[in-house]
Parts: sequence; C-alpha cells; structure tokens
Amino acid sequence: MKISFYAPLKSPEHSVPSGDRQMARALIKALEFAGHEVDIVSHLRSFSKAPHNEEIRQFVINEAQSIVERWADSPPDLWFSYHPYYKAPDFLALEVLRSFAIPVVTAESSLAFKRDEDEWKDSQKDVRRLLDQAKANFYFTDRDLPGLMSETSADRLIHLPPFIDIAKTSQTSAGKNSQIQLVTMGMMRGGVKYKSYAMLARTLGQIAQADWHLTIIGDGDNRAEVEKLFVGFADDKISWAGEVAPHEVSNLLAQGDVFVWPGYGEAYGLAYLEAQAAGLPVVAQNTHGVPFAVKDGETALLVAIDDDTAYAQAVLKLIDDRVLREKLGGNAVRFVHQQRNMETASEILDKTIRRICT
Repeated sequence: MKISFYAPLKSPEHSVPSGDRQMARALIKALEFAGHEVDIVSHLRSFSKAPHNEEIRQFVINEAQSIVERWADSPPDLWFSYHPYYKAPDFLALEVLRSFAIPVVTAESSLAFKRDEDEWKDSQKDVRRLLDQAKANFYFTDRDLPGLMSETSADRLIHLPPFIDIAKTSQTSAGKNSQIQLVTMGMMRGGVKYKSYAMLARTLGQIAQADWHLTIIGDGDNRAEVEKLFVGFADDKISWAGEVAPHEVSNLLAQGDVFVWPGYGEAYGLAYLEAQAAGLPVVAQNTHGVPFAVKDGETALLVAIDDDTAYAQAVLKLIDDRVLREKLGGNAVRFVHQQRNMETASEILDKTIRRICT
C-alpha cells in the first residue's frame, strides 16, 4: 500500500529529539517492514500553545492545496495520522480528504473531555471529526480509551502496545559492575520533565552514601536548571552525557545496572522500553502511562506518586539486592524482546491496514 504519513505535532524529521519523534519513526519503520511504501506527506506543524487562529488554518489550506495538486494523478491508498489531539489536530487530513476518497487511520489520538467546553473546543471538534472519519484508531494505552470511545465504535479501536526497534539496543552486563551504575534519560525542559529530574535529585540525596554512580542522558533549554538540582553530590557520583545518538544511548544503557526515571506525565515512556531491552530493571512512579511500558514487580519497581522515601528505598533495594536486580533485568529483556518489538507491531498495523484497504 502507498501510505501518506503525517504527524501534526512534530515531523518525524524534526531536528529536536523527543519521544513523539522516536515513535513516529518507529511507526514508519514498522509499516515499511510490512512491505508498505510510506511517504511523509508534510512537515507542517499544527501544534499551538494557544487556541488555534485563522493564520494557522490558512497555512493548512495552502499546504492542502499543494498536496492535492501533487496527488492529482496518483493519490495514496491511506492517510496515517499520528498523535492528533486538541493542541495539534490533523487539520491537514480534514482539508485534503475533501478531494480524495481514501481511508484514514490514526495512532495515539486522544480526547480530553474538558476541552469540549473550554477555549480549545473548536480544535477538539476537529479531532472528533477526524476520529469519526477514521476507519481504525490505534491506541497505545488504556488511558486513551474513554475519550476515544466517546467518538468512535469499539470495532475501530485497535490496541497497539508501545514498542521500539530492538535492533538498536544492546544487551547489558548488569550486575557485573563493582559500583552500581544508575542511568536516567529525559529531555531537559520545564514542566513534568523538570519535575522528574527534581524528584530524582531529592530521592538520590536520601541515599547519597550508598555505592552508586548516575549517568544522565539528555539535554535541552533547561539544562542549567537541571544541573543545579544535583549540586551538592560528590563529583564522582554524577556524569552528564548530554544529547547522544541512538546507538550511543544503547551503549550507555548496556553499561548500566538500574534505570531510574520518576515518570511524571509520561504518555508511556519509550525510554523505559529501551532500558528494559538492554536488561535494566526500572524504578519509576505508578502514574500516567508508566505502567503500560513496564511490568510492576516483574521488570520494574513502581511506587506511589510523590512518595520520595518509597522511591529512594526502591532504588536502594535494587542497589543492595543483586539477585533481585538480575531477575528483574532478565525479565525485562524477555518482556521487550518478545512483546514490544517492531515485528509484533508491524503485524498489528499490517493486518488492520490490509483489512481497510482491500
């Protein structure tokens, strides 16, 4: 099938790394693995921090006209919309598909009921319009189901668990380090990312005397503020890796023993899957989408949200208990390699798309 892929929030080729960009790229690769021809139809962003205005919509109309002209003799078989939501609706699909009778599917679309009544209601209506037209909606976690079911039927909802391209990961030698190597990874920006870094600094401060070293992977506009959170730790406790290439991430994870990231606001957290694929047990909070990326008690230790002491004690437990650490790490490898791999995701995507398009 010829598939036109569009991510209104952020193009898969955007220069700034993020979980959204990583997931978009993984979806494209999974579609191609199934034998489909995938084209990124546009790099136009519809994301807005404030309710959408007419200027944005005019950009959409102009871009849509260009696409319609480009497709005049050879339209695709399917429009694939990734992560449309009230701040980044897929205006482009709604405009382009006025001219072409091709099916549309969405992945990781979401609806927040409160947006039906506030200043975002017009953009929310456009998300609902797209869901109403979509032949299938791939959802990653159960957290999105209530909103989706308010607009579309159950037979159009397809569960696609979060996944990664495991070929990019390396298996760890966890448990062989004389000093326990903790690893964390996250964009250094405000909001929930900063909140996770702040909690991590506080909780590690409670166990600063234990024999551990933390490698921090990530960068961003708030790096200076994040670095201040870790002032006071001994110099040999913290290493700053900065932004690194995907294969370097795999290598750094492979050298670790435990992955630590509290996980405020995570939709699911691909970093958790990457860490588990490398054999690292996870310590995180039991909140938002985290439980859909790990298996509590089997590959991870999850604690109640905002409980610093419980988080610190969970990290310390894995530092002190090599048997438990290696057990959870082994389970983590099997979980991701057997259940959250690209091949499995490709089969789910392909089965649904071929049903729709044939």
